Amino acid sequence: MIYALAIMLPSVALWIDGQRISAFLNLVVCGVSAYYAFTLTMFAPLLAGPIHALILIYLTSATRVGRRRASTPAGMPRGHRRPRDSAG
Repeated sequence: MIYALAIMLPSVALWIDGQRISAFLNLVVCGVSAYYAFTLTMFAPLLAGPIHALILIYLTSATRVGRRRASTPAGMPRGHRRPRDSAG
């Protein structure tokens, strides 16, 4: 759902995702790209804002998943630990 919102309203999607500074920068990107799109009659720059939002939302979601995986050990359940070797 957040990706569909990022395509239609990129700054709002970034704001909802918790990226306040990126939402403001996305407004600037959308404004500059709209200026160039309408003065040069090329509509490809209008895709800069949604692409910027999609990339940022994807990267932050991947970072959250990576943090979750890194906090739990892969091989053992959370409560089980191997006994230490008593060498020495």
